[in-house]
Amino acid sequence: MKSYPAIFNQVLGPVTPGPSSSSTGGPGRIGLLCRDLLGEEPAHVRFEFPSTSSMRNSYMGMNTDKALISGLLGKKPPQENFPQAREEAKKAGLEVEFVFLDIDIPGDVQGIRAIMKGKNGFETTLVTNSTGGGTCVIQEIDGCLTDIKGDHYELLLFTGPASQEELERIAQAAKPMAKSLNAVNCLVGKKDVSIVELKTGEPWDEADIQKVKAIPGVKYIRVVNPVHPVVANISHKPPFETAEEMVAYGEAHNLNLFELAVAYESAMSGWGREGVLEHARFLWSVIKNSIEKGLSKESPLVGYIQTSATEMRDFVSTPQALDLGALNHAIYASQAVMEYSNSMGVIVCIPTGGSSGIVPGVLYGAGQAMGLDDEKMVEGLLAAGMIGAIMARETNFSGAWGCQAEVTSGCALATGGLIHLLGGTPQQCCDGASMSLQSLLGLVCDPIAGKVQVPCMARNVAAVATAMANANAVLGGFDVLVPFSEMITTMVRVGAEIRDLGHRCGTCMSPTGIRFAAESPEHQGE
Repeated sequence: MKSYPAIFNQVLGPVTPGPSSSSTGGPGRIGLLCRDLLGEEPAHVRFEFPSTSSMRNSYMGMNTDKALISGLLGKKPPQENFPQAREEAKKAGLEVEFVFLDIDIPGDVQGIRAIMKGKNGFETTLVTNSTGGGTCVIQEIDGCLTDIKGDHYELLLFTGPASQEELERIAQAAKPMAKSLNAVNCLVGKKDVSIVELKTGEPWDEADIQKVKAIPGVKYIRVVNPVHPVVANISHKPPFETAEEMVAYGEAHNLNLFELAVAYESAMSGWGREGVLEHARFLWSVIKNSIEKGLSKESPLVGYIQTSATEMRDFVSTPQALDLGALNHAIYASQAVMEYSNSMGVIVCIPTGGSSGIVPGVLYGAGQAMGLDDEKMVEGLLAAGMIGAIMARETNFSGAWGCQAEVTSGCALATGGLIHLLGGTPQQCCDGASMSLQSLLGLVCDPIAGKVQVPCMARNVAAVATAMANANAVLGGFDVLVPFSEMITTMVRVGAEIRDLGHRCGTCMSPTGIRFAAESPEHQGE
């Protein structure tokens, strides 16, 4: 089954406690999938990471530990009592270990091996990856290669050692019970486990599960629920895939970028127009709350910098401040989101946690200056999401490919969304996104002490300003020359060249960065 990016899966989301989509949101989803695959309450889980993993210096600073534990406990965002996840595990009788070893995880982006034992004695070992932007995959179960990404309803039928023919016999017997069957995979294992994997677009009825369980050769089953809001369905295909196709479709149907986003996500989700708008309104409500909470200073920032969003807001109304119009509002709103994220507040990752202040800041600033209501903000949000969905065909927004995959992408999304609010055409929105990719191409990922603070917050502020400048430039006739689609490919190519470069020579390797890293809990082995 061919897969397509969904706006609400790959771009506007996940909704998660901060600060990171790949190091917090993705691991939270991995924890949920691990719980389903264990099939009972967990008693002991050992999470093993490669010693070369980027998580070695950040798994506590970016709350990877808390996210994995919360998922194991069955908690979904907003994950109640998230800061107390370790204490919650103890109350539930769950023992969790985190260790870094000289192991190799094939295809590793942010690989994690989970060795799990349930309270009823069942044991299993999973190999997982957090693949960027809140996406994840379970790629191996007890030596059997899998591809579970949490975007389907899945029924896994476990057998003992089995041939391909035996698995296909079981699959044929099970298929009639499946509703909206997307794919069937017969997975011959390397050890004592083989699996028949049935991916569906609708949940399984309990009666049908019992029928499948009775098929000869099936030892046990596992029901795996989707962790993404939009569930894949083989009958759901987008009306367009590339930027060029999107612009042509808009011209043929007289649709602006917002309406193109509604058409696209309606097709992908099957929710219809009102369902898409309802979810987008929910996302905007989360964004508004993160701005308000960030400005309120209710939650203490966890890290090594002082909060400044409220002070920035107050300063722009003083005579000393340069009058930058909408940008003055956008800057403090962006910083408010980032500060709230770093206090473990619930945010919308757009497209990642490290860039989560850019689109909110730009939309908020424009809304304040233009007097726009929440419905117009939802328009701008979906328009930005449409730009991201076009990009998501080629990139997973993982910081492993540089900060450009996060902040530069966020800038492109914000530029497209703002140009829409200013009355621009879909082509102009794409041109604005291209200009922003050109403007901030090549940023390395180099956070100090494994926290999404320095230089991440500074880059969010800079990207807000860049997005607003580029929107006006394009609407004023600036010739970007290089098409949006070519700049997406360029960014991916550059990402392959700068992978992990920032960790070797970026801001984190400054004397100040090294000093703060030495004081971090990970470095001290706590």
